[in-house]
Amino acid sequence: MVTDLKGQNAIEYMTVYSWAILALVLIIVMFYFYARIPGALIPSSCSFTAGISCNNFVVGAVQPDNTTTYIAFLLSNAEPYAMESPILSVQFNQSNVTAPCAPSYVVPGEPITCELAIGEGMKMGDILHVPIYVRSSYCGLAANISTCTDAPTEVYKGYLEAIDSQLVSNSITLQVYAQNDIAPANGIAVPIYARYFFFGAELRSIQINFSVNTTAAHLNSTKAITNQNGYATDSVYAVSPARVAVTAGYGGAENSTIVNFTG
Repeated sequence: MVTDLKGQNAIEYMTVYSWAILALVLIIVMFYFYARIPGALIPSSCSFTAGISCNNFVVGAVQPDNTTTYIAFLLSNAEPYAMESPILSVQFNQSNVTAPCAPSYVVPGEPITCELAIGEGMKMGDILHVPIYVRSSYCGLAANISTCTDAPTEVYKGYLEAIDSQLVSNSITLQVYAQNDIAPANGIAVPIYARYFFFGAELRSIQINFSVNTTAAHLNSTKAITNQNGYATDSVYAVSPARVAVTAGYGGAENSTIVNFTG
């Protein structure tokens, strides 16, 4: 009987302490998981309740030891009418950090780019959970919709959840170039290529707008979609000598290239 009692006590002792050890291991694993979880597994999201669509965003710094964190959004106007003078506001450390967005006049469905820099208070790996706002004059409620006269200010509320990560670049870049910068003015088109980089990330399936500075030249199209390699392709031609500036634009960013058509 004494032997059975000792055996039972030993089993109970092992059972209790096994559960305690298991619970301790689970706590350590969970702490390590949430403290060291890589950025790729952090749920990143950006959304607005209405009126604005969030298509892309970045939160990060170019170098790990850089004290400047960039927060940028690629949004679009989801209202049925145009917006004017949009301004981004992010609540950070109990204060509002604001920056103007581009372009200043945004028709329905068109992109809006907003970016700001936070000089301190964040470091790489930090997780950001903040409300975001876009304030803009809404032309749909203006006295004159077409001119946006006396349009009231609307506030579009959203929310951002992201991790401060390393960025390839700290700016938005739109590249545009012609296959030939000198061409005969004989009606044969010269291919034009454009690429859009959002803080170093090349964006695909976006619509680039093209224009020329003279009626002496003509574009094949005024719009082109970036392909899987990131290129939007258009072409320009002329039938008389002209110095033509072809401009590509997206979300307030613009760049131009020159083609000299000779006789």
